[in-house]
Amino acid sequence: MKRYLFLLTVCAMVVLGSCKPVYNPPVLPEVPSLAEKYADYFPIGSMIKADLLEIASDTAIKHCSIVTFNTFLFNRVHPQENIYYWDDCDKMIGFARAHNMKIRAHSLIYDKTNPEWIFKDNNQTVSREVLIERMKQHLQTIVGRYKGQVDYWTVVNEATGEILYDDPDGTPVISCALYKPSKWQQIIGDEYVELAFRFAHEADPQAKLFYNENALEGVAGSDKRFKTYTILKNLLSKGVPIHGIGIQGHWRINMPDVDEILSAIDLFASLGLEVQITELDISFYPLLRWYIPALVPKIENFTEEMSLDQAWRYHTLFNGLRSRKDKLTGVVFWGLSDDTSWLRTQPDTRMDWPLLFDGQYQPKKAFWAVVDFP
Repeated sequence: MKRYLFLLTVCAMVVLGSCKPVYNPPVLPEVPSLAEKYADYFPIGSMIKADLLEIASDTAIKHCSIVTFNTFLFNRVHPQENIYYWDDCDKMIGFARAHNMKIRAHSLIYDKTNPEWIFKDNNQTVSREVLIERMKQHLQTIVGRYKGQVDYWTVVNEATGEILYDDPDGTPVISCALYKPSKWQQIIGDEYVELAFRFAHEADPQAKLFYNENALEGVAGSDKRFKTYTILKNLLSKGVPIHGIGIQGHWRINMPDVDEILSAIDLFASLGLEVQITELDISFYPLLRWYIPALVPKIENFTEEMSLDQAWRYHTLFNGLRSRKDKLTGVVFWGLSDDTSWLRTQPDTRMDWPLLFDGQYQPKKAFWAVVDFP
């Protein structure tokens, strides 16, 4: 019950967002390149899925100077102990290099994409020593194969502890722990994050290594922001080779406040880290959808009012991001077109329109809002 009261309080704050002025961005006769428009600010681009590369390639070539590929997720590239699947990784890297795009490879260690074999040894839970060796072999095989070809690696994704989580029997727990419980953490201990970065660095000392995390902005993200800052500061003090942080940027139409986003950028930049917005999209649904989706009505149609609201949101967001061009080294959308957005299937199936291009890869008002500056 405490958990739901907390969530309802947060979501009520979301719903009570302030009124936005009407903003209708100008539409030009020709569609400008996002990559060229932002060349003096930061690389800008998208996550592209391997199975959509042919469909999305023309849009990506025109608009992306940096791309994220999630073909490197553990269970995709290394599904069995002695089997690696390189085809999609090779194809995607070849595409990006052919078109002079920077590459973000996502992500090497992420507790939601583990193949089951990694934690088993003769049907028993693997020992700490064996798991460390398996991690090292996995990381150094992948990073070593693409040494000198990948600009940024997401080495560890979403390891920070949550305020609220469910323990193994489903009981909601309030936690002050810096690291969230995962099989990596439970078997190796908190040191698994440090080891992952050291192993990756050994395989390619020139690559930029990033930690990636969600929900680091706004009032609800203050605890997680502090924990992530503490984790990174501690690791850096030990000489762990961490070069940057990815702020995921799964935001909503009226939250978080842009000033909160800029504060998060400033905070992590103060550690001497590169900062990137790594998974940008803007949903029309409140945060409550992720916890009690049945209480959030589905939106059936993308209206003109919604289009204008989204344009204003993107316009004000990018005004803020451009003001941090000295701290940002990349802004990457989590997909190119609305039809392929993960938000149409997660956490439940419903329509959402979070990106700059519609299902036909045509620019929306949100696109014109992002390029509407001198």
